[in-house]
Amino acid sequence: MKKIIVLLLLFISVNLMAQDKKTVNWWERSNNKNATFYDVQNNFYQFWKDKTPKKGEGYKIFKRWENQVAPRVYPSGDMSLLSSNYENYLTWLNRYQSTRESINDQNNFRANMSNASNWTSLNGTSIASGYDSGSGRLSYIAFDPIDTQTMYVNAPDGGLWKTTNGGSTWSTNTDYLSVIGSSGLVIHPTTTSTMYLATGDRGSDRRSIGVLKTTDGGATWNPTSLVWSATDNYKITKIIMDPANPLVMMVATDGGIYRTTDGWVTNTLTSNVEAFYDIEFKPGTGNSNTVYAASVYNGSEGYIYKSTNNGVSWTIATGIPTSDVSRIEMAVTAANPNLVYAIVGNSNNGLKGFYKSTDSGSSFTLVYQTTASHPNILHADANPPAPPTPGYDGGQANHDLAIAVSPINENLITIGGINQWQSANGGTSWTRITYWLGANPDYPGENTEPEPYIHADIQYIAYSPHDNTTLYSTCDGGISKGISNGQSTWVDITNNIAVGQQTNIALSSLNVNTYFTGLQDIGSLVTTSPGSWSVLGGGDGEDGFIDRTSDNIKIYSTTNGEFSRNKNGVVSSYTSLNSEWFTPIKQDPTTASLVYVGGRPALYKSTDILTNPDYVQPTWTALGTPHAGKNILRFEIAPSNHQIIYAITENRLSKSSNAGVNWTNVTGSLPVGSATLKNLAISNTDPNTVWVVFSGYNATSKVFKTTNGGTSWTDVSSNTLPNLPINTILHIKNSTQDGLFIGADIGVYYIDNTQSAWVPYDTNLPKNAVQDLEMFYTSSTTGKLRAATYGRGSWETNVDFNTLGVNTVTMSDSEAPIFYPNPVKQGILNVKLQNPNSEFDFVIYNNIGKRISSGKVDSNSTIIDLKNNASGFYFIKINSENKVYTQKIIIE
Repeated sequence: MKKIIVLLLLFISVNLMAQDKKTVNWWERSNNKNATFYDVQNNFYQFWKDKTPKKGEGYKIFKRWENQVAPRVYPSGDMSLLSSNYENYLTWLNRYQSTRESINDQNNFRANMSNASNWTSLNGTSIASGYDSGSGRLSYIAFDPIDTQTMYVNAPDGGLWKTTNGGSTWSTNTDYLSVIGSSGLVIHPTTTSTMYLATGDRGSDRRSIGVLKTTDGGATWNPTSLVWSATDNYKITKIIMDPANPLVMMVATDGGIYRTTDGWVTNTLTSNVEAFYDIEFKPGTGNSNTVYAASVYNGSEGYIYKSTNNGVSWTIATGIPTSDVSRIEMAVTAANPNLVYAIVGNSNNGLKGFYKSTDSGSSFTLVYQTTASHPNILHADANPPAPPTPGYDGGQANHDLAIAVSPINENLITIGGINQWQSANGGTSWTRITYWLGANPDYPGENTEPEPYIHADIQYIAYSPHDNTTLYSTCDGGISKGISNGQSTWVDITNNIAVGQQTNIALSSLNVNTYFTGLQDIGSLVTTSPGSWSVLGGGDGEDGFIDRTSDNIKIYSTTNGEFSRNKNGVVSSYTSLNSEWFTPIKQDPTTASLVYVGGRPALYKSTDILTNPDYVQPTWTALGTPHAGKNILRFEIAPSNHQIIYAITENRLSKSSNAGVNWTNVTGSLPVGSATLKNLAISNTDPNTVWVVFSGYNATSKVFKTTNGGTSWTDVSSNTLPNLPINTILHIKNSTQDGLFIGADIGVYYIDNTQSAWVPYDTNLPKNAVQDLEMFYTSSTTGKLRAATYGRGSWETNVDFNTLGVNTVTMSDSEAPIFYPNPVKQGILNVKLQNPNSEFDFVIYNNIGKRISSGKVDSNSTIIDLKNNASGFYFIKINSENKVYTQKIIIE
């Protein structure tokens, strides 16, 4: 008997271990719950080994994700860290507010700082002009059940947007919610001010915090009983409301189906199969006891479940493939309530098959699959070759898969992948109705394909409940509506929805209104007039710059070092450098014709990229290699000495003193083992003063400074920042107190040598990741700080350097007092006033910027006692009437 019990326990243990060890699928990215980032990354590179990726096979989507995630989860690879942003921010905010109240000597300054910033959007009132334009990814559409002109859409990092005029204009008030991405919205059928929001985005790393409820039309949102912390690692993929009882709702999640019968006052888990992708009520009066749910278990096993008791219990339908499945989406129609359609993606994210049920979801039969005569309708190509042509069975089903059926014609089906296809015969045959390289009447001649243009990657398709023949589709560019079931005209109604996932912003040095920015999915967009943008280049916009001597020359890039030059409106595209996903490129601060590019182990330079005739390829010359075998991720050139360059590679900071020919490792004591070196800034007056910032979630590894070219490093009050990845850093030119701005995964923060803690500089700035910060100096005392955000586009705030206390109006030598002796003897520093009636405030800092003493000097106070200070270098800052003067002093 004991032997039997032991064997039984062993069997149970092994079985549980087998269940716990899930298959790793690279296309599911962070949805691989029991895997580390490095497990997923290895699976990706094994899959693509010896293969050549093509458009629309998920390669680019993964590389984009890898570039975002890798620096944030190093060194553990723990992807649950990606969910901790807002919780970490709130923890810091509570501590900051408590500190602000208890530290009187900083209270006024911090209050002034909060008032100093006032961010405003630069995104304009319409999408950028030009072919293949857009705003950014929109995940779904929800329609007001009463008002025909009111609709809602959501962006994964851009929040919930509402229109009350059919899409002519949109507004949002979710910029400050803890999780601004959502996967669905349901609206009470009669009291439309009551709505329920399924938080977290199904396709990104925005984890869910549960279901939120509003009773005032979205002005405020409150939690319901379905509450998770972001680190619980749940994603909601869809929310539905019972048409017969608005208190009954269900959400499909990657941890099962949750159901409520009282408007989320309480909830129950009714099925805990691993990952549900879709859920639908059977249409028609009295039919809501029947519910369908589609899931993929263990990354490859497909199932459709049916409930006949309103989601209390579930049974498995027959006929759906149980292997080689990546995703299932379903559609039902009031034209035939017993009909259920299902489109199934395969493990390459192409078409596995199109299936149909005529018995209310109990069983399914195959209607269409890819064959020699049936194209893979999920592929990007206009006419994908028939199998077994290698590489053409794939697609992006895990990223973009959508389906809708006409409410009045059960045989009229529209599906979305990279493009949109339509069947008029119940799925037996298909015709492409929109194409990502199709015709756009506003830009004739751009492409010759006959189908209408809609931006690539369709996310959601739906008919309005108020209109049986108008389709609405969201995609990675925005939202469009198709007249006559999408068979005649498509109209982009994105208008002022501003949800660009931006990577950089590049400013003119000559014109305050000229700048361009790089966006995921959309490319690079440029403006020369406030709020009016146009397409500069396609693909995923990455780095670039505007020639500082002429606004007519712009260098911009897409991924992996594919650069283009726009010179006087003529575009020259250059051969790919096959480098890093984000490849930095810089113009030399002294020699305008000299350009450097990173992205590979060696730094490269070109002396003709700006001056070559149109269409002529530039010449690139390899210089030295900072870190053997490791690509240059970021680099900066010292403005005051262009021979000095600093470069970031994997876990290393290197310095060159001869313009990139030779390099020295200056990483020193930087905590590269606990976080990822992300970005850097160099003082414009001192090439040996450098700051670096770290990504990741190590609370003490955020910002560090050197004043001796990397010989030694000191922490810059990292413990006063929220534990968030830091993405970018900006040093204010000529600031006497080394004013710094940093952009984090939430917010912008400021510090200078007079402060012991970072303070927020984010009034009216949405709670998005700030990827890039740049300053246009409008005068010696004012500037415009501009930010590229990941999810809400470009933003700007005016900066008054006097308010910051980093005044760049420098006091002349004839005005400043004279300090002697220097070096200081016996701890006494004498002050000679050149104007006997003048008086000054002074602050003394040590060589790492720490404030050690302060006071006043005037005709009655001309001696500064430094006896208690150790020997070494110090700085004294004098301030009078908004003018400042700084001098180095030595104590012997």
